[in-house]
Amino acid sequence: MDPVFIQVDVHFQGIFTKYPIRYTRGITQRLSDIDFAGMDQSRCYEFIERFTREKCEKNYYCQPDVHFPKGLTLISNGMDYADLIAIANECGVILLMYVDHFGNSNMVEWLEEHKGEVVDNIVEEVIDGAGLIKEIETDHLDEDEDKDEDEDKDEDDHSAEDVGGNEDEDNHSSPHFFKKDNGPDVDMGENAASGDPLEEAMDDNEDVYPQLPNILSEKLHWNEKEPF
Repeated sequence: MDPVFIQVDVHFQGIFTKYPIRYTRGITQRLSDIDFAGMDQSRCYEFIERFTREKCEKNYYCQPDVHFPKGLTLISNGMDYADLIAIANECGVILLMYVDHFGNSNMVEWLEEHKGEVVDNIVEEVIDGAGLIKEIETDHLDEDEDKDEDEDKDEDDHSAEDVGGNEDEDNHSSPHFFKKDNGPDVDMGENAASGDPLEEAMDDNEDVYPQLPNILSEKLHWNEKEPF
């Protein structure tokens, strides 16, 4: 029976940047036929140096249930490496490994000191084996983007209010018609042809528009009269 090896995506020949947090301009290679379980921490470092042809000052892996960079874990001793193997076997996932060729700072300690500055929406930028840049968004929207969404919603609400105001103005600008006996003016919209009687009772002597001359013929049906 062929042995089953853990799968590791090794990110190498890149650098960690801090603002924003990225492992950038690196190469990613998936290793699925390497017996990492048969190594210890020091032998793993030696293998990584032979594989990348670069010095391996620090080696990190990312916890499978925690997004980059918050899940970064430094492999600094045998216990850390044993945890890596146990997690890979238990979760059955492809582990992400990040090689620090310079070792200028401990990224885990730096993240702990600056965790208030690390936003949730982190983009990890690497170069894959074909030399193409790929960006992976690894978490939810940050607070600024949530704020933008709220502002957009407020603008939509104001727009709806403006539309309502415009509709009121349109109602006042609709043509008005006079009914026989000097009844009140009616907005002849959807029910213009219905000819339904008006409900409001008014004095026969009351003139709705006294400033307008009486130029309408009383002999014409109200539906035949011209609008003003």
